[in-house]
Amino acid sequence: MFQQVWSRPVSIRLPMGVQIVHTPREATDFLVDVWPFGAGDDYEKALDACQDCYDGRTDAEEVRAALISACRGANALVAL
Repeated sequence: MFQQVWSRPVSIRLPMGVQIVHTPREATDFLVDVWPFGAGDDYEKALDACQDCYDGRTDAEEVRAALISACRGANALVAL
């Protein structure tokens, strides 16, 4: 599930352009290595969802939903 490609990627507005995320693994890498918006509750929930997916406790779409929520909180969502 951690590498399952979502039916629709998430496009995220960054100061240096747009990042397109396709999988929970990409979401994890993005949140850990790229996320420029500071940590908040939605960010932490998205990281937790990534870990839960990696551990097999949740599915890929839950990670997508958590990432979308974090991006909305940061006003960085471009497209679903």
